[in-house]
Amino acid sequence: MAIVDGAQPAFSGDAKSITESTIFVLTILFWSWFLNWVSFRFESLKWLTASPPMTLVEDGRLCRANLRKALMTREELTQQLREEGIESLDRVHHVIMEGDGRISVIKKEDA
Repeated sequence: MAIVDGAQPAFSGDAKSITESTIFVLTILFWSWFLNWVSFRFESLKWLTASPPMTLVEDGRLCRANLRKALMTREELTQQLREEGIESLDRVHHVIMEGDGRISVIKKEDA
């Protein structure tokens, strides 16, 4: 999103020069690459770019505090579950939000 915002003035003619927008975009790309490289190279700095997995549902019960931390509503979660073919929380053993924001669903054995 920041790249689009930074490049937009160059395309709309509002920038003083195209160089200004190019430098901004290259700076964002560099820092993104650099932080990913640092977190890959030095395990102790992984927290800079990766979030740990977060349990949103455990044994069919919502973990409301984690749902709040994930900035996700119950409706958004149930939509994700419906996309996985799950109609009720009773059929879920765990729902985990992975570090990259994807949702992993582990169904109950008897479901």
